[in-house]
Amino acid sequence: MKAKKLISAAMALVLVCGAPVVSYDKPFIQMQTSAADYTIEKYGDLFNYYKYSDHIKIRGAVDKTNLETLEIPSEIDGLPVTIIGNSAFSGCTLLESVTMPNSITSIESSAFSGCTLLKSVTMPDSITSIGDLAFYNCMSLCSVKISNNVKTMEYGVFEGCISLTSVTIPESVAIMENSVFWGCKKLESVKFLARNTILGSSVFNTPGSNVVIYGYEGSTIQEYAEENKLNFEILGDEPQAEEPTSAPSAGKADVNGDGKADASDASDILRYYAHLSTGGKLSFEEFIKK
Repeated sequence: MKAKKLISAAMALVLVCGAPVVSYDKPFIQMQTSAADYTIEKYGDLFNYYKYSDHIKIRGAVDKTNLETLEIPSEIDGLPVTIIGNSAFSGCTLLESVTMPNSITSIESSAFSGCTLLKSVTMPDSITSIGDLAFYNCMSLCSVKISNNVKTMEYGVFEGCISLTSVTIPESVAIMENSVFWGCKKLESVKFLARNTILGSSVFNTPGSNVVIYGYEGSTIQEYAEENKLNFEILGDEPQAEEPTSAPSAGKADVNGDGKADASDASDILRYYAHLSTGGKLSFEEFIKK
């Protein structure tokens, strides 16, 4: 009974005076969350960026209403510029040209969406991912070169690009999600260099699209085109380089015609075959005369 009275008294004190102050041995600062591992800085009048310890990520245009040309540097303060962030240049309605360096590895979601005057895009082969709606409603975009290392083309990457006429999809692309080319009214041809790309159910405006799909016979591309009643053309194998017809005869020792069969003849033969192995087209006689 005495213990119960003591507990009741203690609870009454808490209600009247407030909870007791608890003292910890550890400093208070250790209970705080750590500071951000980046700073936000500005690159001239072009864009703001996140500066991490080992890379730069572009945050967004300084003035989206006046940006007409964009040349992204490969590095800032000695750090590589690797990412064009979410919506970084979306709505830059006067932007006509973009130059991307080989340091860029990722274009994130909606990065250039709504850039209605952007006419062409060339992606360096350093880029491995393109986010959804990255070029959504870029209505003047008529030509695109996609990086040879992109693995997935996410939802609606080129949706609404009404001026786009032809695109080549590199062999690296394993997955193409829905609506990548939805609303691309002038799209005439799409060439797939991979045999087993997996396509979403509505990559194109189907049925009724006039686009011609080029792909290898027996590929997932052919199966997709037939299932969706799209025009399909078989993509032939790459032509093989013709073998030169005037390579030096193995039975003729004096190949350079200097009247002697010696080490210089062997050297000339080795140099010539090195020339052929790197794609050279010269005949042996033309090569020797160089």
